[in-house]
Amino acid sequence: MNIVAKEEHDIIAELKGTALRIFLFLLKNNEIGIRDAQRKLGLKSASHVQYHLQRFEHLGICLLYTSPSPRDLSTSRMPS
Repeated sequence: MNIVAKEEHDIIAELKGTALRIFLFLLKNNEIGIRDAQRKLGLKSASHVQYHLQRFEHLGICLLYTSPSPRDLSTSRMPS
């Protein structure tokens, strides 16, 4: 097995179970936020999606579209 084939095999091996569900969901749904992905996939927390996105990024297999959330654009509600 050559190096390229081994790398491809390693990447494919990472895409099982929830990781595969998230990856396929993101391929079909462009410009979706982490929390929306979590809700539509029925996962318990957005951090679960975030964890897998970081794994994908580490493997170099996922480009993430990011845009500011409405929360990022608003001013803090916490008193100074």
